[in-house]
Amino acid sequence: MITQSKIQTGDILLVNSTSFLSRAIRFFMNILRKKLHLQKQWVGSHAGTFIWLNGDLFVAESVKNGF
Repeated sequence: MITQSKIQTGDILLVNSTSFLSRAIRFFMNILRKKLHLQKQWVGSHAGTFIWLNGDLFVAESVKNGF
């Protein structure tokens, strides 16, 4: 696990959840992985970007309602 002090603005955060959309994304990504003969690895379904602003750490990401 990385410590907060090592995070820089612009670093990417990848996550997944148990929602239908997240599971569907991972399902289809695994089909594509098999079709391309790639090694099995962790698949994220959502991404965010870390931002340091005035000494505070934020994550910029999309949300279900679009903003």
